[in-house]
Amino acid sequence: MDFPENACSAATAPYENMVMAAPVPSPEAGVPEEFRLLAQLLDRSRSEGWGFLRQGPESGMDMDLQKLLAPAKIDDRGSPSGFTQPRKRSYKRAILRARRWGYTQYKGTAVDEGDLTGMYTNKAQQTCRQRHRYTGSLTRSEASLSLLSWNCGGLSTLQDELFTWLASTDYQIVCLQETWFKSHMDYSTRGWHCINCGVGESAKRGQAGVMVLLRASRFDQQSIRFNYVVAGRLLHVKAYGKGIGWVEIVNVYQHAWGLHGEQTTIEAKRATLWEKMRLTLGQIPQSSALIVCGDFNTALQHRAPYVGRGLPRQQQSSSDAEALEHIQNDFDCIAANTFHRSGSYTYIHEGFAKARRSFIDYVMLRRHKHRSITSKIISDFEVGRWRAGGRHLPVHVVFTHRPYYSSSPRTPCAEWPSWKCKLLAQQVKEHPELVEQFQQQVAESLTAVTSYEPQQLNDLLLEAGKKVFTIRRPPSLPAPAEDPEHVVTIKTMWGHYREMRKAQLDRSGSGRATLRGAIQAWRHWMQFHRMHRQVQKHSRSLRRQRFERLLAEAQAHERSGCSSAIFDLLRRHAPKQARRRAQLRDVSGKLMTPAEEAQVLLTFWQSVNGGTRPSGDEPTSYTFHITCEE
Repeated sequence: MDFPENACSAATAPYENMVMAAPVPSPEAGVPEEFRLLAQLLDRSRSEGWGFLRQGPESGMDMDLQKLLAPAKIDDRGSPSGFTQPRKRSYKRAILRARRWGYTQYKGTAVDEGDLTGMYTNKAQQTCRQRHRYTGSLTRSEASLSLLSWNCGGLSTLQDELFTWLASTDYQIVCLQETWFKSHMDYSTRGWHCINCGVGESAKRGQAGVMVLLRASRFDQQSIRFNYVVAGRLLHVKAYGKGIGWVEIVNVYQHAWGLHGEQTTIEAKRATLWEKMRLTLGQIPQSSALIVCGDFNTALQHRAPYVGRGLPRQQQSSSDAEALEHIQNDFDCIAANTFHRSGSYTYIHEGFAKARRSFIDYVMLRRHKHRSITSKIISDFEVGRWRAGGRHLPVHVVFTHRPYYSSSPRTPCAEWPSWKCKLLAQQVKEHPELVEQFQQQVAESLTAVTSYEPQQLNDLLLEAGKKVFTIRRPPSLPAPAEDPEHVVTIKTMWGHYREMRKAQLDRSGSGRATLRGAIQAWRHWMQFHRMHRQVQKHSRSLRRQRFERLLAEAQAHERSGCSSAIFDLLRRHAPKQARRRAQLRDVSGKLMTPAEEAQVLLTFWQSVNGGTRPSGDEPTSYTFHITCEE
């Protein structure tokens, strides 16, 4: 077939200056019949959905003609729609970065190439009900975890403020460094399970200490396992979350650099902690969600794809930063909070002419385990702002996780737990008349029984106990920090701090601070410190009142002759009581799950009590006669 010489240019002239942000038109509209026949002969990739003709320069076909004849992307119904290729330049660069490094940051979210190509869909596919993965919401098989990591610089004077602030947030996990508690502690308070790793009672100073807080509404206390890897420096916590699965948390507080004469000793301590951290991470299975966070006291440099560009511009790497980088490479962990704008920091000391800033706090996650990761450094954190000197900024990270459900610890709840049995014994001592009612109830029930079976008799006794005894767990004394008046005072103190910051930023039209704003800021700052002293005084008063109520309760138990209740009261309210939970580990020191512990115990007792019958004659049988008096 002969074509005119200017056929190609005439056909493509209307499309030369076309803005390519519009959908490619359908190949069936506005194309001559001869071009349509030629397209059917040359285009062999139409069935794959992408309609670009794969012709080389030797084919002699004009590229404009190829673009004209190329059909649009084919949707599920077989009709052309959408775009044939990505158009946004930032999106193209993100794809190239993901192909080169395997990971990148796009629209504030950590994504890989698969996530990016899935984000780019046509209009018909975005409205299709079957495509639900990249709509911005969680799928049914995914869960979202919210984490906060903060070096608090001493927790004893901040507990009331911190728990009041956490009550208004939705964090599931909180990791603290430098709690300054010497003893190991495992306790629950104000809706949180707290595990603290102290430096030891023999230490002269409790300047270290790391703690992990798990929200009680999301994590089962019976599934929590922990290991004090390095006292006051490295804590490994393993817990099962409802709808989350197994979560492994490694909280780190690395030794800080000191004077020049102490460098050799400090380097040896830091190397030991790096090695312990590596051994701990090597014991964590891939099926669990891994969180490595803390104050590493180590400055890193941008290193794609593991460390982002959100670091101070003139920050120099630490001398042993290579050890942390090797751990990131070996376990494929990224520093999730480094993908911010350049110049971010997690530590600031404003006591110098020029404020000193550094980036030494990190939250590390596995690179290819989470579909979405977002992070934020909280610069306007209000807790503990009355302190002077340097301070760390909290790091907030939210990420999605697809739980591994096959190892869910589902244990049936006991009908009579230990706390219920203790309250029953206490009620029997305090009310002897209930015993007679119970005996009468059992006697009436036995008259209707014809055959005595152990299980039937046990059910009969339990049913009689439910009718006679009314056992409810007594309400525990509220923590001093939960007092409504105390909470209002703390929030009012924070309000003065916010007003002070607002007055500092109040400037005139010339851009300079006004005298009026400076005076207002000074007044709010003085009121902020005055209310802090009031909060501390009120806190001590509330703790004294709570102790007096505990003494009154213990004296009441003493008058009733229930000594076990007194000891139970002391065990529950003893301050800083060191408790060690019974936990099993394998030969390498790895923490076991409840199912693995049960299997190990079963194997052990089978080896002890499950032996074979000794060879020889049959054992001699003996008859024992036991009388009623005996």
